[in-house]
Amino acid sequence: RSTLFPYTTLFRSIRDKQPITNLGLQQILYVIQREFLRVKGEPAFTESIEAWGFGPAIPSVYYDYSGSGAMRISICDMENILDIDGADKRIVDRLVESKRGLMYWDLSSDINREGGAWDMTYKNGEGYKAVIPIKAIREYG
Repeated sequence: RSTLFPYTTLFRSIRDKQPITNLGLQQILYVIQREFLRVKGEPAFTESIEAWGFGPAIPSVYYDYSGSGAMRISICDMENILDIDGADKRIVDRLVESKRGLMYWDLSSDINREGGAWDMTYKNGEGYKAVIPIKAIREYG
């Protein structure tokens, strides 16, 4: 799987004129990774996801767009776009379209829920910035 996958997800929202914030991007990427692990049995992308205070984060992607602050991201490096098709495209399109319009606390209530992979890794701050294991994402969401 390509490390360019997260940028493709962001591009889809910008292209559709529904840009998302960095926090929203992190949440949607987590949901995509979880869905690929559950449905296909393999990760959607190779980057590790860490347990940060507001939820799961992919550090490299977070820092690429941290300059946007809490504002919606309206630009994306077009050289990093990965052309996906078939079953992968259907999964990504369905998730991006269904999640990008949700309020972030709605996504957080699912992703950061007690007993979930983020919660089990974060441990009330003890696991801050620890990598969330792929197996935990698959099994506990």
